[in-house]
Formats: sequence, structure tokens, C-alpha cells
Amino acid sequence: MTHRSAHVAATAIEMSLREQQFAMADLAQKCDDAPSRQTMYRVLDQLRDDDWLICRGESWEPGMKARLLSDVDSQAQSSTIDIEF
Repeated sequence: MTHRSAHVAATAIEMSLREQQFAMADLAQKCDDAPSRQTMYRVLDQLRDDDWLICRGESWEPGMKARLLSDVDSQAQSSTIDIEF
């Protein structure tokens, strides 16, 4: 059993963590058995309310949480720490 709403949320968060801008149609294409448009909008609206996404017209962009977490990952990869024992 799959939870279609959870799959929509996970896909949207993954795209935002990769700093990708997307439209509803892009998200629906990534979900094999996408729920109704109304359900998808409810999921995206909840992610927007939780600061994961920002809606700009027809497109969705990474919100504050996604930008902060994607920043942490890039900083961790680019910095090195030398520890001497």
C-alpha cells in the first residue's frame, strides 16, 4: 500500500532540497499514481505553511527550511577539518 499524499510531499521536499523550481505538472509526472490536483495542492500548501516551499504564481520554489538544509550539505562537503592526535 502506498500513501500518495506522502509520496507527493516527499517528492516536493526532495526537489526543493536539490534547489529545483517546479510546477504542479512536474510533480505529477514524478508520481506514478498521483492523487487528485486538489490533494496535491493541499500537500503543497501545507509544505508552504511549514516553510519548506514558496509559491510564486504557477511555480514552487525551495522555502527557508529547504534552503537552510541544502546550504548545510554544501558547506559540509566543501569544508575540511584537520584534527591532530
